[in-house]
Amino acid sequence: MPVSDGSTGPGAKLTTGTWIRRFAGASLAYVFLYFAAGLMIIGQVQEFYDTQNMEVGAWFLPLQLCRGALYVASALYLLRNMRCTRWQASLATGFMFPILAGVAGLLSPNPIMPEAIRYWHILEIGWSNLVYGMLVGYLFWKPRQLRAGNREPVKAEPARA
Repeated sequence: MPVSDGSTGPGAKLTTGTWIRRFAGASLAYVFLYFAAGLMIIGQVQEFYDTQNMEVGAWFLPLQLCRGALYVASALYLLRNMRCTRWQASLATGFMFPILAGVAGLLSPNPIMPEAIRYWHILEIGWSNLVYGMLVGYLFWKPRQLRAGNREPVKAEPARA
């Protein structure tokens, strides 16, 4: 794990404690957003789930914490190597999470979930994972140039035709 060299700003190295706090905080943020998104659609899907005989066990909360941690871990390599601004990295991660981690699997009809329920879950997963991805992108972005010793922020290059 990195240790601090006493500098501050975008090029500063993060301490082990800072890494742990960010990682744990991001994992907790996932759980918060997961439940917030669920509460927003519960009125639309409650009747369906009442008929499903599903019970939530003691494993449920730890599972969601692990999911949040896995999201962070899966994005770290990408975020640490992006050559773009923090805002662009945050948006890229924000769009990556809902597409790869949920919405794509809900687009096709399936025998387990009726169409109306799938659409509500697309909305639920879409916004919560977008926000979560942007948070992860913001917290863990650090361009390669800064890690290599250059302390100047990276400027986004204009698109070329």
